[in-house]
Amino acid sequence: MEALPGAVGTSASLSLRLGQAIFAVASLLFMCLDIQFYSYTSFCFLVTVMGLIIPWSLTLAVVDVCSVFINRATRQPGILSIIVIGDWELALMVGDGAQAGADSPGWRLTPLGCKKPSELKMA
Repeated sequence: MEALPGAVGTSASLSLRLGQAIFAVASLLFMCLDIQFYSYTSFCFLVTVMGLIIPWSLTLAVVDVCSVFINRATRQPGILSIIVIGDWELALMVGDGAQAGADSPGWRLTPLGCKKPSELKMA
């Protein structure tokens, strides 16, 4: 059976997992450099999720390294189920955190441009 590109235990999967960990570290650095970052709960949630993605991705990268060097892909249904459920859950949490973080500063798009709610006049 041919391995799908990016399937667990392939070199493509290894590079994808390492890229995921690198970008999670980079996003953590950029989010934590903002001084007013901790005043928004949604950004704290997003940082927590990115902190979970880093060890998850690095653990799966170790699994991929072992699989690549042994030349035997991981095809056990239990392991694949854990990986799929973990990836799915982390993807949902990142999406939720990003969506909440996008609205937390309270900026609103108006016909006259972006304004804070305190600058909007109620008619």
